[in-house]
Amino acid sequence: MAKEGGFCGYRNIQMMLSFIQAAQSQGYEYFPGRVPSILDLQELIESAWDRGINAAGKIETGGIRGTRKYIGTPEAQTLLLSLGIGCEASAFNDLNDPPAFKKVYQDVEHYFVNRTSLSSEKVSRTPLPPIYFQHQGATLLHGVTRAGTIQKAKNGQATRSQSSDWR
Repeated sequence: MAKEGGFCGYRNIQMMLSFIQAAQSQGYEYFPGRVPSILDLQELIESAWDRGINAAGKIETGGIRGTRKYIGTPEAQTLLLSLGIGCEASAFNDLNDPPAFKKVYQDVEHYFVNRTSLSSEKVSRTPLPPIYFQHQGATLLHGVTRAGTIQKAKNGQATRSQSSDWR
């Protein structure tokens, strides 16, 4: 694959791995030097499937090695779990109240607010890893990575988490 393309699933995994490298977070020793290429990521995911980690993904995709197939959160989870890097997957839907977008917002806020010690600054940067989201786009699934900050009100309470995204 001379040109790797702009596959959001791979780019989001690369974003998470760049955080792991820079923060020397859990699993950083697996990624010395540059962030792995798409071909490297494909090899790591295929290897994990071959070891039985989320092996249904290989059946579902027919395999991804050397292809331009899109991947998503199941493949990111496969890669992270195969290396012993902690991760958690959640799914949201509109079948119950509150609507999915409110449940997502609550989870993101909980992630950033409840796991961070707030400073006296109005905006606090978190040391937390980014969050990988996948959502249904107009014609296919799309992923984004979120890294957040927490904004505090004048009374010192966290009011909302803000985020930047990389697509």
